[in-house]
Amino acid sequence: MVEILDTYKQAVDAVRDDYMSRRGVMSFAEYLADFSQRPQLHLRDAARYLLDAIDYFGSEQVKTPWGQVTRFKIFNQEFGDKDARLVGQENTQNAVRDALAAQVRDGRVSRLIVVHGPNGSAKTTLMSNLFQGLESYSRRDEGSQFRFRWVFPTRKSSQGSVGFGGRVHRDEEDTYAHMADEDLDATLECEVRDHPLLLLPRAQREKIMENALAGQPCLVPDHFLQASLCHRCRQIADALMRTHQGDLRKVLAHVQVERWALSRRYRRGLVQVGPQMSADAGQRQITADRNLSALPVELQNMTLFETFGPLVDGSGGIIEFEDMLKRPLDAFKYLLGTVETGELLLGQSILRLNSVLMATTNDDMLEAFRDHHEYISFRERLTLIPVPYITQYSVEKQIYEIQLVPNIGRHVSPHAVEAAARWAVLTRLEKPNTTLYPDDIKEAIHKLTVVEKADIYDSGTAPRWMSKEVFAVLRGKLKDMRAEGSSTWAYEGRFGASPRLIRAILLHASLSDKYKCLSPFAVLDEIRSVCNKTKENPFLDRERESGNYHDPLAYVSVVHEHVLDKIEEDNRTASGLVEEAKYLELMHKYITHVSHQAKGEKVYNEMNGNHEPPDEALMKRVEITVGAKGDARDFRREFMNRIAAWAIANPRQKLQIEQIFPDYLQRLKDTYFEEHRQKVAKIAKLALIELTEPENKLTDDQKKKAQNLIERLVGEHGYCRHCLKDAFAVLFSNRFADI
Repeated sequence: MVEILDTYKQAVDAVRDDYMSRRGVMSFAEYLADFSQRPQLHLRDAARYLLDAIDYFGSEQVKTPWGQVTRFKIFNQEFGDKDARLVGQENTQNAVRDALAAQVRDGRVSRLIVVHGPNGSAKTTLMSNLFQGLESYSRRDEGSQFRFRWVFPTRKSSQGSVGFGGRVHRDEEDTYAHMADEDLDATLECEVRDHPLLLLPRAQREKIMENALAGQPCLVPDHFLQASLCHRCRQIADALMRTHQGDLRKVLAHVQVERWALSRRYRRGLVQVGPQMSADAGQRQITADRNLSALPVELQNMTLFETFGPLVDGSGGIIEFEDMLKRPLDAFKYLLGTVETGELLLGQSILRLNSVLMATTNDDMLEAFRDHHEYISFRERLTLIPVPYITQYSVEKQIYEIQLVPNIGRHVSPHAVEAAARWAVLTRLEKPNTTLYPDDIKEAIHKLTVVEKADIYDSGTAPRWMSKEVFAVLRGKLKDMRAEGSSTWAYEGRFGASPRLIRAILLHASLSDKYKCLSPFAVLDEIRSVCNKTKENPFLDRERESGNYHDPLAYVSVVHEHVLDKIEEDNRTASGLVEEAKYLELMHKYITHVSHQAKGEKVYNEMNGNHEPPDEALMKRVEITVGAKGDARDFRREFMNRIAAWAIANPRQKLQIEQIFPDYLQRLKDTYFEEHRQKVAKIAKLALIELTEPENKLTDDQKKKAQNLIERLVGEHGYCRHCLKDAFAVLFSNRFADI
């Protein structure tokens, strides 16, 4: 019992200390002192604040086949739920930051940022990451924000003066900000969270900002140069000025400045406006409320209004109009003037906004809106940022591994999620327009199949039939290829299977009675079933194009073959017939001999201790295996040039053959496997017998080989005995039937 009470006391003390440290209650004079120490932190409007939050969490460079791209870590959710992070979409992240930077340079929130894309393309996830990032940032010292409230002491505590109700005979208080609650008759919040500096007249405000900055580079937002107090705070300030006969010090004695944090749950600075019909802001009279009878007499006799609604709750942060175009146009038509001026006319006053205005919508709704006669009026006030479907296998796969696999409730077989991701990406790709490319690669672009294009996007792997010279030119045009159609509604990534559909496919496949695990073959069965539902999924009925584009049913066979390839590769690796390091060792030997030949030097032979000429037979064997064409001298020169280029781009790093020559390395593996395929298949057959026939008649040596293969596939490759049996069964029925 004593331990529980001690724990309770510690919890009480910790909560109090945390509250007091975050609350940061100050008088106005104390606030100005803090402002003078770090003015740039205080002089931020909502756009600057969100931009600072994005930059605060940092960024990293992501390598892609078309070059490096910046990823902002606020979307990694390292401060919160990592499973809710935004996967991929680096181009969209950069576009959002650029849009904010433009508004910061403009000095005010001047445009509505509209994030659009097909259904399920991560628009909601992007917004959620921004919301959660702002919440986390606002609780850190670098994310400090301040608001104020009016405080009115009791007659007793203020020694005969509450600031109203007659001439002031005595008032020695510098501030009422630190009075205990029991010594206060009333407090009034500024519901729009006006910045404390707005309490100062404009001329004095500008002078204080100028002195505090003292030549420091700072683009002061219009919010601090032109804005004034909200209507109610202006009424209170004017009343206090009359009572105190223009003594600003005594007026500001009634101000209590407090740090505040953004919160999505409690609608403090982070607000989602759903597609409802109600208004987004309004006013109501508060002096008619009996609960506010403790207000000073002169305030009770004034008509004070309280401003309320999503636009008020979102002050200082983000206001997101979720699925904006699902609302009737009249419901958000007021945004035309509001975005232009930053103000909203209410019944009794003008609400000045200090929020980043964002919206989400799907492409179908936005495309239809463009045909509306009012669209022209809106267009110049909108910043459109697309969020397409992902077009890289490996990135698409991450979505389901992060968000779905932990909740499946069954063992997930190797390659099951990958199968779904590959099919999804293939449905999203568009045939390149050959007229947009140089003559020397037009033929290759025309010949490029959907699978080959997907492989280039994912790993930068060239088709085997494509020459190195042509691929080098094509690779330099990958950014252009990905941007094809970006100025139209037929951009790549708009059509195809959505992540929501893939989640449904994976979930249904996990419930299959045919398999005890989430099997890649159950996934393919579900995909075949989906391919028959063209009415529910319009992307299935798109016009077919050469190169196998827009043929989702054909992709099932493509993915099926890929799964079998991966299972074969797993068996090859686990068979123990050759170690993976042998391929790298052979490549390093080739590099050594080619390098010494180019320099006219001999190679040291570790076996006999002699220096010998480079081994021409070894070099030719490797070149034949990797499919080298043309003159061997040209191939070797280009080979060494690729190494040199990598070394320049990655100084002081150990040579990474897997990164420089993934295609050559794979061909070495494939060639070796073809030479030993029969041996690998025979061991796999022994393993299948061991799994399916408990009372088998395998010899001790055969049983040992089978068990070793099973143990390595289970321990190193993620199989279980159930899905391994399924994999072997399909592999033998499709590829090893004659063994």
